Amino acid sequence: MSRTRVLLVITSVVALSFAVPALAGKSSPLKLAKQALKLSKKADKRSKTALSTANTAKANAATALAKANTPITDVAHATNADHAASADHADKAGALDGLTVLGRVKAQPTSGPDFATAQANAPEIPLFSRGPIRVYGKCFEYTSGNPDVEAHVYIATSQNGVMYSTDDNSDSGNGYLNTDTLEGDRNLNYQASSDSVPSLNVGSGKGEFFAVASDGTTLQGNVYVGAKQGDPAVGNGPIGAGSGCLFTGRAFGS
Repeated sequence: MSRTRVLLVITSVVALSFAVPALAGKSSPLKLAKQALKLSKKADKRSKTALSTANTAKANAATALAKANTPITDVAHATNADHAASADHADKAGALDGLTVLGRVKAQPTSGPDFATAQANAPEIPLFSRGPIRVYGKCFEYTSGNPDVEAHVYIATSQNGVMYSTDDNSDSGNGYLNTDTLEGDRNLNYQASSDSVPSLNVGSGKGEFFAVASDGTTLQGNVYVGAKQGDPAVGNGPIGAGSGCLFTGRAFGS
């Protein structure tokens, strides 16, 4: 409240007290003037407090508005992009869990005087595995009229009671694949070089297979093979010089 208004209030109260003594009662004009001045000071203080509160609220609102209108910085964009990329990588990693994709797997043949001996002596070439189920290859050669190189794929288990089947009409039949099933009875796929020497040959492409163990583990996919004896006139191709076998494919386990 301005000083002019305060003086006007005091003047009015004094004049009223002289003009109408009954309104003043027993209070003197001076006492009434002091009371009026005290009231005017309180009113002035309240108005200043209200003004300060209003100014503070206005400043806070302006700050909030400025923050809301601030553009996202490059750093913020980069952080959000990193978070999105991390989530995307995690999703992809989850989707690829259990998937095995083979590149070119080459092997040199193990020699033997006959099929059974060569097969038994050839080392296992790991291809796929999941839980108790594993799929492996073997590459061996023997002479049966003409030198022959063969690429074979076998399935094995460390747990009895596995059911399996392939696109090449090899399956567990009316029984199960067990830990003691003979290797010759669990062949998934194979390919021989051919009768002519030197020669090469590849499988028909019917390499699809699946297997389910008694604990629920599954392994399914495709495996493809090729075999080459010597150095054919058409070239050595992806197997390279000399006799050898080629394995490739993909499988998903769960």
